[in-house]
Amino acid sequence: GQATTTVSITPPTTINIAVYPADAPRGADAKSLTDYAAMRGLQRTEPVRLRIGGDEFLLDPNADEEQQLERLHSFVGGVLNRLEVPAAPGMRLDQDPIVIHCYSGMPWRYACWVYDAVRSFEMDQTPGERLAVDANTGSAHERQVSFAPPRVRAYSEFERGRELQEIMTVR
Repeated sequence: GQATTTVSITPPTTINIAVYPADAPRGADAKSLTDYAAMRGLQRTEPVRLRIGGDEFLLDPNADEEQQLERLHSFVGGVLNRLEVPAAPGMRLDQDPIVIHCYSGMPWRYACWVYDAVRSFEMDQTPGERLAVDANTGSAHERQVSFAPPRVRAYSEFERGRELQEIMTVR
């Protein structure tokens, strides 16, 4: 008979970045967060919490924007630096993919700021180098960074509460 070989493939760990209102009640159920979302309304400017694993950062949109962005880049870069996987130089594809989860009931500029901080960190990892591009696919060998789609955007306040609960509990 033929021998069978079992190959175990371990999928990469995903680095989840959660972006949500700083005053959202922690540990609340979907109903409480639905009430919170209804009371809060849409697109208000208020402090925002950013969480990567157990590390948290508070972004105050009322403070000097340039200083806030500088602090944000420093925070994101510091956390991602600790989470680096040893890999060949220029081969950022070996790094764990990143998914940015941003609550749909707040301005999307915060998600863009986080994305910019992640990409800035990635560029710092290959200073003076251009990322290698695969001749067959034309794709760059860079870490995958994506946005999680909102659960249900603007359908109902109930869905907003469940979306917020999911974002606040993502690990």
